[in-house]
Amino acid sequence: MASRVCRRPGHVLFIRVIWVILFSGPAIRAEPPQQEVAGRASGLHAPLELPSSPELFRAAAREANPRWRQFYRATSSLPHRKRNHSAFALGSLLCETLLAAEARDAQYVRNSIQDVRDCLTLLGLAEALDNRLPAIHEFAEKQNWPCLRFEIEALEGSFQLLLKNQMDAPLTTLIGLGHQLRCLDVCAAIASQDSHPVGIDDPVYYATLIERITRLPASTREIPFLRDLSEELERLRVRWSQVTPEEDVSEHVAATAEKIRNFLNRTMEAQR
Repeated sequence: MASRVCRRPGHVLFIRVIWVILFSGPAIRAEPPQQEVAGRASGLHAPLELPSSPELFRAAAREANPRWRQFYRATSSLPHRKRNHSAFALGSLLCETLLAAEARDAQYVRNSIQDVRDCLTLLGLAEALDNRLPAIHEFAEKQNWPCLRFEIEALEGSFQLLLKNQMDAPLTTLIGLGHQLRCLDVCAAIASQDSHPVGIDDPVYYATLIERITRLPASTREIPFLRDLSEELERLRVRWSQVTPEEDVSEHVAATAEKIRNFLNRTMEAQR
C-alpha cells in the first residue's frame, strides 16, 4: 500500500497554489469590490475552490515558525447523536489529523483517526475509513507525510461520495465547513503569535464559506449552529474588508482568533 503514487489533478493544484500565493502576505491580500463580495455570498458566482489545510499550513510556515503540537485541540465526548453536528465534527477531526502530519507526530495521527472513527457509525461512513486505514497507519509509521496528507484528503473525498450516494449531500458541505473552521482556528492561533495573518485576512475567503452555507437546503442552513456560523463569518468578512494596508492588524487577528475559537467551543460542546 505504501507504494501508492500520491498525485493530485494539475488544474486543481494550480488553483490552490494561486490561493496560497494570495495568502502569503498581507500586502497582496485580495480585496474585491463590495458588490462582488456580496454577490459571492449570495450565490451569484460559481463556487470558489478553497485551499486545503496543508497548503494554508505551508503558507503560514513561510511567515512564521509554528510549533504545531501546541495547536492540538482536545476532543469532546464522541460519538455525537446528531448527524449534522457529527459531520461538522468529522471535518474538524480530519483537519486535526493533517495538523498532526505537520507536527510529524505518528501517535497523534493514530489518536485523531480513532476520534474520526468514533464519528462514523451514525454517518454510515466506516467503510471508507476501513479501506484506507492500513495505508494511513503505514504512512504515519514510516514518516511519509506527503502520502499521509494525500490519504487524508482522499478519505474526505470518499466520505463525500458515499454521502451523495446516500442522498445526504448537504452533510458533505458540513464536513468541509468543519475542516475549514478548524484550519482557520490554527492559522489564527499562529497569527496571534507572530502578527502575520496568513489565511485569515481575506474577506473573499469568508464570503466563500458563507456562500457554501447559503447553498444548503433551507432545512439545513436554519440549524442554529449554522446560522451562528454564517453570522460570525459575515462579521469577520466585514472586519477584514475594512482593514487598510498600513493598519496594524494585531487587534483584528486577536478578535478573529477569539471568534473562531469561541464558535468551535460552543459547537463542539453542543454535540455532547
